[in-house]
Order: sequence, then structure tokens, then C-alpha cells
Amino acid sequence: MRFSSTPRGARLARRLAGQRFNAWGIPYDYDPHHTLTLIVAELAPDRSARKAAWRMIRREEGLDDDV
Repeated sequence: MRFSSTPRGARLARRLAGQRFNAWGIPYDYDPHHTLTLIVAELAPDRSARKAAWRMIRREEGLDDDV
């Protein structure tokens, strides 16, 4: 899944992670569930922003965008 580096992207990542954790047996009302979903919400859009920056740098250098 790809998420934009926006508040909406963070919200969608957090929601998907919460659903997956619940499916894996980590219930919604469990403290580690809340912690893990917050971590995912922070990391997913950051990764997206880093990847976009990397692509921009590669294009400026005239390199192929196979990454």
C-alpha cells in the first residue's frame, strides 16, 4: 500500500494498521495496539516522502528511476 505524506495518509495508515493488528489478535482496546498504530502512522508517510525525494534527486542527476 502507498500512502501520501499528508495527514490523510497518516490517518489511512493508522486505520489499516489497526485493522491488521486486530486481525492478528491484538485487540483495539489493548495499549500496545494504540502504540503500534501510532508508530505506523508516523513511519508510513515519512517513508513516502523520503522515496519521493529520492526519485527527485535521481531525476535531477539523469539516472533511471528503477528504485
